[in-house]
Amino acid sequence: GLRSAPRPRSPQLFHGAVRLMSEEETRKRTSAILGHPVSDSTWSEAWEKAKRKIRHIAEFCGYDGCREQPGYMAQLAAEYIREAAFSAWTIKRRAAQN
Repeated sequence: GLRSAPRPRSPQLFHGAVRLMSEEETRKRTSAILGHPVSDSTWSEAWEKAKRKIRHIAEFCGYDGCREQPGYMAQLAAEYIREAAFSAWTIKRRAAQN
């Protein structure tokens, strides 16, 4: 038979879910993904970027329950940390070549 389309979840519910996520739990999972501990300064920036990105996803793309989980936030944070590290490495490499 026909399946009914999932109802969109309200932004208020979503923002509540983001607030309820344990930052400590997310940081542990991010460190596990990266394979090393994350420094405080790196973490605070990555956590803010991950929260901003997940809000953006919710507002423009909708979201499903899996994005409420700390594991999803950890993936976003790890992605940001990897990109930042790669950018820093690229800048150093270019400087060394000149």
